[in-house]
Amino acid sequence: MKKNSWIIFLLLLCLMGCTLQSNKQNENQEDVVEKDTAYMIKPFLRDGITYICKDPIIKSYLIDYNYSPPQKYELNQITAKIQGNRVIVGTDCYTTHIIKSGTFWKIEKQGNSCSFPQTNLAILETDIGEVRIAEVDGILEDFCVLEIKYGNYEASTVYPSNYCKLPQERISQYAR
Repeated sequence: MKKNSWIIFLLLLCLMGCTLQSNKQNENQEDVVEKDTAYMIKPFLRDGITYICKDPIIKSYLIDYNYSPPQKYELNQITAKIQGNRVIVGTDCYTTHIIKSGTFWKIEKQGNSCSFPQTNLAILETDIGEVRIAEVDGILEDFCVLEIKYGNYEASTVYPSNYCKLPQERISQYAR
């Protein structure tokens, strides 16, 4: 009987230890999202510069919500060129958006390896939708990410589209 009670006691201790460790991991995951800080900065987009999002591995896509289910098309590249108060967007065709307003953000990591690298994010509200341009200071190279919404269309990249979201938007996305 004493052997059985020791085995049960050891099993209970192991179970309690595993539960405490998983709770600590959950707390650490919540901290990662909270540690990304975003604050407003001066406009950083340069006039006449074409921002190109083209990668042979990470393909860009266009989603057409005019159909049910929505149709997803693969694109070679997405471009955005700032000219004064206009943005010329190139997906499968070129459309001109007139900028109504824009907010510019700097998102920094707080020393956590799981956080996103430093990113400058421009959110441009236009007459027909929204254009988001992110300049990312990557580990190996700097790159830009574009996310464009207009009418019933959405153009973006598959993998790094999280760079086009503010930390608050990422928190609400994972809370669902």
